[in-house]
Amino acid sequence: MRKFTRKNKLSIQPRRDVTVLYIKGAYVTLGKAQEANATVVILKEYSPSCGSSMIYNGEFKGKKIVGNGVTTALLKRNGIQVVSEEILILLKLNIHERHLGIARGFSFFLKKI
Repeated sequence: MRKFTRKNKLSIQPRRDVTVLYIKGAYVTLGKAQEANATVVILKEYSPSCGSSMIYNGEFKGKKIVGNGVTTALLKRNGIQVVSEEILILLKLNIHERHLGIARGFSFFLKKI
């Protein structure tokens, strides 16, 4: 298991340092993922713990920055792929559009017969 080191501090309002709690939670998540032999994990984008491409910058003003959350970083360092729930939404929309296209094409075909 690759170790996770404290590089940046995490805080919640009113500026309470929760870095240690986030790191502990990340290790618990890693343990559960390893127990399940997971190779891919779906986590919540923008979260300071779970973000896999963008995270909130910690100023509590809604600003996002490029980066990984604490849990995501630890999972990736241990060979587990992390994807955002937003990817699932895009996949669902793509699948839905494909089915609509097929259904519309089939409906058009039936009208011609």
